[in-house]
Amino acid sequence: MLPAASASTERASSVVTASTIIPGTRRRVLDLVPEAELRTADGPPLVTDEGHHLLDCRLPAEGDLRELAAALKATVGVVEHGLFLGMADEVLLGHPDGRVEVLRRAAAG
Repeated sequence: MLPAASASTERASSVVTASTIIPGTRRRVLDLVPEAELRTADGPPLVTDEGHHLLDCRLPAEGDLRELAAALKATVGVVEHGLFLGMADEVLLGHPDGRVEVLRRAAAG
């Protein structure tokens, strides 16, 4: 999932890849985001090719996403996060009803 935030769009979710060997990772992530649910495959936790779990996280309603990205990256047990900030000028945001919303970065200047 690509998180997207703009003046007209509610903040989306993000994915955090968490180490399976470091206890308390989800608790530490919850200090930064309002929700962090372990992704499951209709029962057992989903495990990546590298043996990590995924946490589906709701982004805070307010705050600096760059600061959040840095805090997540510095969190013990977090391998990576899905906040791809400043990497795209356009994002396609899919909705459950099949609609696709195009979000464009505001022109500089």
